[in-house]
Amino acid sequence: MAGTGSNFMSFHILACGSNGLYQLGLGNDKDHDSLQHVPGLEQMGHVQPRLMAFGGNHTFVLYPEGQLFAAGSNEFGQCGVNSPLVLKVFTRVPGQWKRVAAGWEFSVLWSHDNQLYSCGSGPKGELGLGEGCVLARSLQKVPLPENSKVHDFKCSIGHTVVELKDGSYVGWGAARKGQLGPQPPVVAASGKSKPRPAVWLPEHLQLEHSDSFCMGRDRTITVGPGIKVHGAEAQEIGVQTHTVKAMWSSLHYLEDGRGAENRDVGSESGGVRKQDSGRDGDTGLLEGNSGIPGVSIRSVGNDLHGQCFRYEAPCPIVAFEVGSEHGLVLLSDNSVHAWGWGEHGNCGAMKDDDVVFNYLNQIYDGKDQVVMMAGGLATTWLVVRRA
Repeated sequence: MAGTGSNFMSFHILACGSNGLYQLGLGNDKDHDSLQHVPGLEQMGHVQPRLMAFGGNHTFVLYPEGQLFAAGSNEFGQCGVNSPLVLKVFTRVPGQWKRVAAGWEFSVLWSHDNQLYSCGSGPKGELGLGEGCVLARSLQKVPLPENSKVHDFKCSIGHTVVELKDGSYVGWGAARKGQLGPQPPVVAASGKSKPRPAVWLPEHLQLEHSDSFCMGRDRTITVGPGIKVHGAEAQEIGVQTHTVKAMWSSLHYLEDGRGAENRDVGSESGGVRKQDSGRDGDTGLLEGNSGIPGVSIRSVGNDLHGQCFRYEAPCPIVAFEVGSEHGLVLLSDNSVHAWGWGEHGNCGAMKDDDVVFNYLNQIYDGKDQVVMMAGGLATTWLVVRRA
């Protein structure tokens, strides 16, 4: 427990954006274009969340000692509990967990005895439980290849990639666009070959060893040296950076004014290293929340709704985060600004009913210190620390 009296600190979660299936955990199903206090987690208010993970319409909050809470759609058991069909507020998931990630209607959980479990709906192999297994209303153990030792894992909308301790990768799920790396073609009844549509059981992937990786829609991105995109719009980007984050259809990375290599600024105290769509949030905070003059965010990819960062920040950047098609930036004055596609209120209040935020829109300027940010599927999340 945190200290008492003047030394006591409490942590509060704020959220806005898409909420049609209660994924904000607010007890209502209305979209919100301003940050709302998230109730129901007061018993955990003395400790900062470790990470957040986001599916199509469900959300997880994981705490450092393994307590896991879920909210939103549970139609297929994707929240890790048997009932009800919708969790209107955050509800404890039984067990103690090391990590969680989520896809569109499925989730993957890592237990403290180093087993992976999946749950939910997976019509294209997303559950990793074998061909034809498309529904798991309760947690089911994922059969990893023999001697697999998990180091990290991430989910996108329809596929999962697991990094093993030896630096190799295992994966499963949708594969047609190459998001699981090179795959042998399959032969159709006509005799013609076509891309392998799905990987139903976990198998080793032909992805190069890398410093880190992240996930976009129908793609897997490996980092170091350079950035390599596997899957939809495959490409290689010759930059030296270890801070790369992916929206569904664009990439974003830190670069300083000299083009020098950037260190990874994530920290275990405020999250884990990075992110999915499903999304799994990480603070990415620079030490001291003072920012580094000259650091800028560079973007590559889809810019139809202002997703590519080309904006002038009024003061140094401390951290940035991305959701499915929007971004968040924390500045050295403790303000948070959003950009990108804000149709559901995830970028704050619209101007003239325009869902495109091709500018930095301030969504937070409070006194409580921002210690964590996360972006989900058209949802925005902050954790603030109150002294």
